[in-house]
Amino acid sequence: MSGTPAEQDAPWGSHELRPGAATSIEIGPLTLWARSRAGEIWLAHASGDWASTDVEPPREPPSDEEGWVRWPVPEGTGGLRLSPVFPPRTLVVKPELSFRLLPRSGARIYVRVPLWARVEATGGEEDVTLTEVPSVVLSDTWWGEFTDGELCYWLPTSARRSVGPDVFAPHRAVCPLDLSNRSEDELEVEKIALRVAHLSVFRTEQGLWADVTRVRYRGEKEGSDIDVAGRAPEEAGSGARRVTPPRTPLTKSFRTRTFSRLRTLSGLGGI
Repeated sequence: MSGTPAEQDAPWGSHELRPGAATSIEIGPLTLWARSRAGEIWLAHASGDWASTDVEPPREPPSDEEGWVRWPVPEGTGGLRLSPVFPPRTLVVKPELSFRLLPRSGARIYVRVPLWARVEATGGEEDVTLTEVPSVVLSDTWWGEFTDGELCYWLPTSARRSVGPDVFAPHRAVCPLDLSNRSEDELEVEKIALRVAHLSVFRTEQGLWADVTRVRYRGEKEGSDIDVAGRAPEEAGSGARRVTPPRTPLTKSFRTRTFSRLRTLSGLGGI
């Protein structure tokens, strides 16, 4: 693997703060500003919007102090570490074009997921996690029944069948999904619940990957068996290294509803 560790991880990794000066860090459509002041770290950020990710992010930090959030930090703290993490909710993935899986058939698809930045203060006696900020602001939506469901994020996607260099970006990870229809009925894949809390983030020269999520559909009533590979996918190559562990590690597979129609709820987007 060529390049220094800092070059390979940029813009992720460690950043030194200059006392009194604002440090600007860009991660795709996310701009993060940081200041070190008298035992505190001040942070401000501007995230992208899914519908307009081609808009240039702001280049100047907020001039008003109300635009900043302050954290007292341990003595000696003088830097930040930014780590890529998956969003803190399940994603409802909607392919631009739905597709069908015949009984006893399967398909592998690739979903690009916008990441969050975990911000840690470094240099003191111990590192301290300050906050997490999204690179892209996603809409809220609901998965499941009115009385038995969960609040999720809505993610429109092309759900590609192959991966090329154009899919990688500093703020996104490529998530492979192995879908298998183990039922006796044809399965129309319109919306998928992708439980990113169980995924790690891996770094390669190409960009960021997640481990493979395997989904075995058993039927409308039975739901799907879910498990996570726990290692980088083969497509990532032998040089892949884990940079962030999952929020909620899986020790065994579980069964839940993965393919379903969404219910309309007032005030929630993406339905």
